[in-house]
Amino acid sequence: MLGFSKKIFSRGLLTNRPLAFFSSEKETLIYNKLKQTLQPTALEVVDQSGGCKKNNFSWNNDLNINKTGGSMFAIKVESAEFKGKTKVEQHKFVSKILEQELQGVHGYTLKTSETPKK
Repeated sequence: MLGFSKKIFSRGLLTNRPLAFFSSEKETLIYNKLKQTLQPTALEVVDQSGGCKKNNFSWNNDLNINKTGGSMFAIKVESAEFKGKTKVEQHKFVSKILEQELQGVHGYTLKTSETPKK
């Protein structure tokens, strides 16, 4: 397991999260692309580009969301699609999926894992 925050996970990271919980359009694009492509069992995408932090999502007191931001991201994904792949292969796989979305991004951290067997 990747150490997902139970508080954040309970907010519905794998459901239709309200737009107010995304801090930028790019964060939304990355989240939706990974959700659609990998069908993850756990997924977290956080725009770490700046701004006030509250519950790991960047926003100001008026919920005036930064629509354009997105130069630094933290991404955690757990998926059965990673079965049999090394960490390097998992990271290359995700990077290839997000090739277009990551253009112009300054940097990102990526943590991946295979869905645990039950």
